[in-house]
Amino acid sequence: MNKAYKMLALRALIDGNALFDGMDIAENARLAFEGVRDDLLLFREMREDEDRQAFGAAFIRKWREMPLAVWARGESTRQPWFELKGDRFVAQFVVLPEDRAVFENMTEEMVELRLSEARDRRLRKQEPDAAVAPILLTVSHSQHRPILRFMRERRPDTPTGETWVNVDGERFLFPFQAIAVNKVWAADGTRENVLPTLMRRWFGPAAGHPGTRHRVTLGRVGDEWVLHRQPEVTPSSPPAEQPMLRPQLLFFPDVRVACGALETSAGQGEFAERVNVVASVPLDAAKHFVVRASGDSMNGGSHPIADGDLVLCEWTRGASPEALEGRAHLLVGSDAPDTSFAVMKVPHRTSSGWTLESWNPAFPPQPIPESVGKLEAVARVVQVVTEDLGLVLWGEYSRDAIVDAFGGKNDPSWKVGHRDIEVAGKPHTILMVTLRKDGQTRLEHRYADGLVSPTEMNWDSQDSTTSTSAKGRRIIGHVQERRTVHMFARYDSHQDFRYLGPVTYVTHEGDAPMQVRWRLHVALPDALFKLWS
Repeated sequence: MNKAYKMLALRALIDGNALFDGMDIAENARLAFEGVRDDLLLFREMREDEDRQAFGAAFIRKWREMPLAVWARGESTRQPWFELKGDRFVAQFVVLPEDRAVFENMTEEMVELRLSEARDRRLRKQEPDAAVAPILLTVSHSQHRPILRFMRERRPDTPTGETWVNVDGERFLFPFQAIAVNKVWAADGTRENVLPTLMRRWFGPAAGHPGTRHRVTLGRVGDEWVLHRQPEVTPSSPPAEQPMLRPQLLFFPDVRVACGALETSAGQGEFAERVNVVASVPLDAAKHFVVRASGDSMNGGSHPIADGDLVLCEWTRGASPEALEGRAHLLVGSDAPDTSFAVMKVPHRTSSGWTLESWNPAFPPQPIPESVGKLEAVARVVQVVTEDLGLVLWGEYSRDAIVDAFGGKNDPSWKVGHRDIEVAGKPHTILMVTLRKDGQTRLEHRYADGLVSPTEMNWDSQDSTTSTSAKGRRIIGHVQERRTVHMFARYDSHQDFRYLGPVTYVTHEGDAPMQVRWRLHVALPDALFKLWS
């Protein structure tokens, strides 16, 4: 059974009390269609076929061809159990009246089993889907105007190009670029950028400014993209402290690194902050720091640097001219007392001296101005980076990625699904839960884990955990201990875990194992709750 259609046709017969007497084809099709409206996986399977996306004449014609005609031909069955008689779908088998109730109950049980298997197969094939787990976007800024940044490598389902998005009940046109949305247009056709207005309406005048942690989520509701403020932790919940996943680097927010003309300003580099960033190279706080680019002269080539990008740099000391030539560097200089400038360029030596080149071909090479007494290369440009905001809510993580996120070493101790560790001197507990245990799972590991509601979850500890053991005391007293408990869950062992965020202990029953009730700080999306419950 590649699709669930044949089982849906049987379920429609049972729901219509017509398993033995047959029913009109159109009615069977209608009941089957209505029966999957609230079944996310099977409804999605139905809508993969263009003729089945809406109920109507085309749907009925297609339903007659598949699955009803397939049943009538006896394909993949020992014999034809049904037949098509005109516009009716009827049984070819006979059941005595006194046996019909038992027969129907047994048939319904088998149909539900096969539909459950079909859901499992599709669930294992699911890629990250914005209808189930919304996409996280961070509110950043370019020249102090809010923009939206995202990590397409984490969520390849992020839209590309101009896309209509619903924001507070209004439609806006979002031009999605490689890593950001820099502007948004209203539906009236004007090309005025309304993104700053939308973000400031949600987050205030400092929306996206350095030091803020403003985020939004992009999800799908039916065929529509919808933007929301990221769900916030309720005031009654303890603060959700994210572990420091990587070393914090110096960030100089007041340094304007010109990716254009040499621009002077007073007092650059007087203030420094610390920031966590995501990079593809190992980070070293002693060697690396971060600045923000200004201008578009380096926005070209194979590794473009756009206006407003965070740029990872590595200090250089005593670099030779040969080491500088042809590679992007951060150069600083001064052309008057108490003024300085910083510029990101590619030094290139010519017969008449040094020139500064750009990656954007629209910007010609420029000589070093005579007024500049000395231009010093202080750092090598490494790559554009994004700020690391910690674990992504509802993001997918392998066990290796979870271990890496908390700075651990993947050894057998991480296979138990319950780890108590310290990160940056603060206590954390990591719970990794598989909701559907397969037949290969050892009996002592088939815990009664499951969702009670979008905000509550049952979890069984290991058999050795009691309320008076070290692990048990940490569970019950994690709020007083200021221990953050992180919940990762997956449907079955064929999938990666999803991060459900921090959770708070509610109550428990029993010992060895403990049956614990947890409250999620942020409610599961309805679609994800339906898939897993």
